[in-house]
Amino acid sequence: MIAAEKLNQRLVYFLLFITSLAINLTLALLINPVPTLYDEFSYLIGADLLSQGKICAEQHPFWQHFESFMLISQPAYCSKYLPLQSIILALGQILFQKPIFGLCFIS
Repeated sequence: MIAAEKLNQRLVYFLLFITSLAINLTLALLINPVPTLYDEFSYLIGADLLSQGKICAEQHPFWQHFESFMLISQPAYCSKYLPLQSIILALGQILFQKPIFGLCFIS
């Protein structure tokens, strides 16, 4: 009797996981989120750099004109934040060409 309960419990967890993943993927396909905050742009720049296999890019010759307070422009061009969020977005960008799909697999 206990083994059957454990099997049912595992089946419920698996179905909950699959349902959550399907809903997230469907919403990611239907809704194309646009970054609006500086943080989001910084994470996307970090994801772009990581998906290209770089940690940071070269400093732009006119970096003073493109300076933002969420990006590091000198001595190299990179995101200001820790890389975990950017790694997750880069994973989605590498596998599916859309960074939002990386977030679907952690929710």
